[in-house]
Amino acid sequence: MKLRMKVLTALSLAATAVGCSTDKGGVDGGSGPGACGGKFVAGDLIITEIMFNPKGADTGNEWFEIFNASGKAVDLTGLSIYSAKADLSGKKSHTIKSGQIGAGQYFTFSNALNEAKPSFADYGYGADLGDLRNEAGLLGIGCGDSKIDEVIYAGSKEGQSYSLDGSKTPDSAANDNAANWCPGSDDLGGGNFGSPGKANPSCGSRGPPDGGVDPGEDGGPAAPGTCLDESGAERETIPPSAGDLVITEFHANPKAVDDTKGEWFEVLVRKDMDLNGLEIGTEEGAPKLVVEADECISVKAGSYLLFARVADTAANGGLPEVDSEVDLSLTNSNKGIYLSYEEDLIDGITYATTGDGVSTQLDPAKLDAAANDDPANWCRSTSTYGAGDKGTPRAANTPCAGGGDADGGTTDGGPSDSGPSDGGGPMKGACLEGGRERPINRLNAGDLVITEYLANPKAVDDTKGEWFEAYVTRDADLNGLQISTTEGSFTGGLNPMDCIPVKTGSYLVFAREDNPDENGGIPKVNVKASFTLSNSNKGIFLGIDGQLIDGTKYSTTSDGASSQLDARKTDPAANDDPANWCKAAAPFGKGDLGTPGAANANCP
Repeated sequence: MKLRMKVLTALSLAATAVGCSTDKGGVDGGSGPGACGGKFVAGDLIITEIMFNPKGADTGNEWFEIFNASGKAVDLTGLSIYSAKADLSGKKSHTIKSGQIGAGQYFTFSNALNEAKPSFADYGYGADLGDLRNEAGLLGIGCGDSKIDEVIYAGSKEGQSYSLDGSKTPDSAANDNAANWCPGSDDLGGGNFGSPGKANPSCGSRGPPDGGVDPGEDGGPAAPGTCLDESGAERETIPPSAGDLVITEFHANPKAVDDTKGEWFEVLVRKDMDLNGLEIGTEEGAPKLVVEADECISVKAGSYLLFARVADTAANGGLPEVDSEVDLSLTNSNKGIYLSYEEDLIDGITYATTGDGVSTQLDPAKLDAAANDDPANWCRSTSTYGAGDKGTPRAANTPCAGGGDADGGTTDGGPSDSGPSDGGGPMKGACLEGGRERPINRLNAGDLVITEYLANPKAVDDTKGEWFEAYVTRDADLNGLQISTTEGSFTGGLNPMDCIPVKTGSYLVFAREDNPDENGGIPKVNVKASFTLSNSNKGIFLGIDGQLIDGTKYSTTSDGASSQLDARKTDPAANDDPANWCKAAAPFGKGDLGTPGAANANCP
């Protein structure tokens, strides 16, 4: 089974003038590479076909085609063509050295050297754009920093181009809609199909290359909420519900290969269903990819699905068969993985840290969507696969040491109650530093002092911009730290397997959101945590094992300004006195006042 992914991104191009110069002899001309000599508006040139996954080697066989919709002949000299990931990262570009295209004509670019380009290509750009991405990518043409046209493409079968419907004259609105694209059908030889340099066939009338029946391509896509079974008959999809898919393992920090090649995650299927419409992302409520296909993508209860950045076993660290390539970056700390359907959550996890070259796996006695929310039910894998990293991709996990009993007993997600875990997690009271186990330097009362808080941000919403700061009075580990806004009420805690050391004299920022673009511009967030700071008559309390480390209460807060402890009163007794607190005056980030992660000013 190979799943096709669509990127959940919309493109819109305004018909604004692209900065270029004057006409030259009836053809909008160029004045050398980089000059963008003609006058263009967005939509004058339209990307109409892309061969990003040719049969055989990519080098010399990738190509894409543009259409001149400007109504006049134009000189392409000095324009740029570029490729990137669908999220615009990893951009590579090439400046066109020469080339002209008549009104209403097509022009084909090849990734071969100009002197070695195939007979159907008009221009060879060599290796400047790198290999075009096979699952989800972006291709564009522009003038300087201005876009003439861009396309985000999703996926196509090997050897078939990604082709804009030829039943209508190409335009920049139509090629932004994935529904107007379908696989190429003209036989180019060597197992490749497409129509470079000429008008594409109509998608509605297009059959598969071998002349057989290809559901969803011969008769158009299945209706929403339906899919085509093996016989080609349309039926309603069987969508997943909450808990029907369970995230059971992830590898965010491979060692055997680069992260961009070796990252993956695994999902357990709990009932027979179709994956059509499954949404995938790294933040809850913000899916980045969706599984799409006209045919039914049916999976069986009890099977494990493997989603990976790269499907090629030789490149991805030796993974077994990959069910789907997903262009999704798993950061090494403080992130998550979320599955949803029509924006309803199916399953999601968050993680604080990851192991170098070791996957993080769910205890096999805890395989449900509630249990995998608890960090205590996760541990490091001990089994080796492929090129040497540890994990059990597409297979059942090994038990976590010291827990996960079949009778429902709890597992301790890092520490175990017995001895060393042989790679499944450190023993109780210990954590991992550089992959080696050591005792936790446990926090005591007074080791942290709450020094500042912003309960009522103005630059962003409270749910994104609330934070508080704590000063470290002694070298310690944050492992086990509990956060509460109610005095004497502590639950949960920071329980990653890796040690979280902090140094004397440092300031720590605890925030509801760690993305500076969303949290009001906090310079650095040390701990992303779930808490709500009321605007009045509340408090902040830090504890460990239910015992208070430090706490402070407040009656009122200021709109858009933090409350800060006088810099001369940084101790856990002084911050109990409201007279030692004042309103911050220094701006940060997007305009709120405060000094997150830095020493406070003296209060008047």
